[in-house]
Amino acid sequence: MIELTAQQLAAHYMAATAQLLTGEPGREMDLDRTVAISFGAPKSTSDLLSFALQHVVDRPCMYLAFDIKRMAIDHVALILVHQHKLTIFEGCGLWLPKNGGRASLIPGTKGLGAYRVGSDLILQHDRQLPFRSRKTHIEGFGRADDRIHSIVSARVLSGVELNLPEEIQLAA
Repeated sequence: MIELTAQQLAAHYMAATAQLLTGEPGREMDLDRTVAISFGAPKSTSDLLSFALQHVVDRPCMYLAFDIKRMAIDHVALILVHQHKLTIFEGCGLWLPKNGGRASLIPGTKGLGAYRVGSDLILQHDRQLPFRSRKTHIEGFGRADDRIHSIVSARVLSGVELNLPEEIQLAA
């Protein structure tokens, strides 16, 4: 049996999330130049704001709240800085189309559209959601969830080496 620390498992989830956003394995480090993915304990809105003011300066950041007891992602927040304005979208979800491809990040508040990483690895905003019905909405979130768990399992079973930077070890 393979035993992992909470930080190691969360790091695998970060890599799996990056793979889902880019649509292919091996581009996680490339994505890190344009979109930061961080994790830690679940945070209140004010704690997310403090985190964002301290850590988010030059690129969008996805914050994955990692529940250590369940050893799973509890919720996702997207933090954007544009023209010196900070915006935090809480309750986001990853949505994956039937054909696989790249996942979209759907903010929890209706009417905000979707965010997707383009082939140039830049986070792009689309005013339209990538689905039209409640059924495809639910199925896409289920596909993303299944795919992330599949990627994490494959990474763990294949023994992917994790070089955890100091800030990742401290953030969890």
